[in-house]
Amino acid sequence: MNKYKLDIEKLKHSPRAVKFWECCLAVFYEKLSSFQSNKPDNTDHETRVNINELTEDEDASTFYLDKAFDYYLIANKHHRSSYEVENNEEYK
Repeated sequence: MNKYKLDIEKLKHSPRAVKFWECCLAVFYEKLSSFQSNKPDNTDHETRVNINELTEDEDASTFYLDKAFDYYLIANKHHRSSYEVENNEEYK
């Protein structure tokens, strides 16, 4: 699989509202394309994402839904009411 990277500039100018599950798939494909099959550390078949063992003191960057939500906010900034944007710091 080639490297998959979502273009943030195109996401900002999305002509339609984007669903959250679409953002989740984008993050999934980014993570999936970052693994190289010829690397020796990919020989194990261990699960790469395990949200059941996520603890409060763990770094939030390991939780993949955070990035998906960031993409969701960026894509839908122009498709939401102003009162929704004003109440959410992420939109600013």
